[in-house]
This record gives sequence, C-alpha cells and structure tokens, in this order.
Amino acid sequence: MKNENATWNNFLALTWDKYLPPIRPYTDECEIFKSYVHNFIIEHNAIPQILILGSTPELRDLVYEFGIIPTVVDFAKDNYEGMSLLCKNKGQDNFIESNWLELAPKNCAKKFDFILSEAAFNVLSRDSAKRLYAICKELLNEHGKIIAKQWVRLSNKRPSLENLLEDYRNSNSTMGMYSHICIPLMLCFYDYSIERITLRDLEKNVRKLYETKLITQNEWETINLHDYQNVDLELYIPLLQQFLSDMNECFNLINLHVVDKGFAQFHPIFVFERV
Repeated sequence: MKNENATWNNFLALTWDKYLPPIRPYTDECEIFKSYVHNFIIEHNAIPQILILGSTPELRDLVYEFGIIPTVVDFAKDNYEGMSLLCKNKGQDNFIESNWLELAPKNCAKKFDFILSEAAFNVLSRDSAKRLYAICKELLNEHGKIIAKQWVRLSNKRPSLENLLEDYRNSNSTMGMYSHICIPLMLCFYDYSIERITLRDLEKNVRKLYETKLITQNEWETINLHDYQNVDLELYIPLLQQFLSDMNECFNLINLHVVDKGFAQFHPIFVFERV
C-alpha cells in the first residue's frame, strides 16, 4: 500500500527552485487560475474563500495579488516553509498542517468558493485521490469550484521515446530535455498495472538511456540535477477518461483549458463545479 506521507518531502521543497514548467506552472496557466478568481470578485462583489492543496508558491502568489488570505494545507510545515521562500508576492496564509485525507469541514472554520490544485491529485494513489475528491466536495460552498492542473495520459499506449527526443531536438527549446518532454517521458516508463511511477525509477531508466548513448550528457543532466535517488515521490498519472469518471461522482466538469506550450495536452487545467 502506498504511504501517502512518504511521497513529498522537504528535499523536494528545498530544491524546488531547480524545477521548470510543466512541473511548476507556466505563467499562462497561472493566468487561467487568476481569471476565475477575478471573475468571481466582479460577479459577486465579494472576496472568495480559497483553499490551496499544497504550498505551491505560484498559486499563493496569484491569490496574494487580490489581497486574499488563502487557506494552505500541507502535511508538513517544513514543506510549507521551504516553498514559501519561492513566493514572489507578499501575502499571508491561513496555514493548516494536515494530511489532505484527514481534512473535514469540522476542521475548517469556513467553506470555500475555490479549491486550487497544481498536480496535487497526482501525488496520491487512485483510491486516495477519489477519497480526496469527496472531501473537497464537502469543503466547498454550493456552486464551489475545483480548479486543478492535472497530469493525465491520453491512452494506454506508451509514447514513442524516439519521437519525443526528436521533437525536443527539433524544438530549439531553452528549457532542457526533461522539462520539454517531462510527462510523456514518465509515461514511457510508467507501470500501468499498478498505476504508478517513482522518481527513483524514472532516474534509473533515463540513466540507462545516457549510458547507452541514446541521450547526450547535456540531456541527461536536465534530470540528473534533481538527485532523484533521494526522492521517494510516487506519481499517479491517470487515463483522462478515468480521471473524469472518478471526478464525475462529485463534480460536473464545466471547463477544460490547455495552454499553447509543449506537451500541455498531458497537463490540462480542469474546472469542476460541485454537484
């Protein structure tokens, strides 16, 4: 059984400045989140109550721009403090140190108009993610919304590694190999039978590509610099239809956004409204 508390650790938080999109959000993605907050304020002439799953600095920054104090829930205060160093805007949070799966309305002083997620559901197993969807429903006001960037796969066919590398090498990308093909690269080595990939296993597989000269040293270094041998993180990258079906038990999908960046079809932003 997956240990949900053993996935994210303070090492990741303290090295988060090394990461680029799509592991961290693109500016264009932040603008999508921001537009829903802005439109709520205009429509309701009120400040929305916002809960953020995890300590994502970009999500906190965009909320701070409106003078909003979000509720930020992270299972470790060390993670929150490490990620706080990367916030660019000044703001305050109502921080709750808690396992997301132990959240309940009785533990929160209020309900929320928005729950924001930057790949938060991807660090849980499918069963745990489904439990969290139900918890989120109970934490939202009537017509409350989840805005979630979610890593998904579009089919059960593995991406072609050869095609991914060719795309990167022809792209003139300045972001490096790992950032350019990150999610489809993971799917090349994803364990479909147990719905999981560990970052340690990803590192081992990409190391083999380097050792067999299928990728260059510069390409290898784009993932090697993250020291994944020190990371226990396990990722769940669901089939798109599976994710929507699971969410449909608690929410209606009202919008889906895909930014015009690289392989963004693998990390859409979903907007769900409470049923």
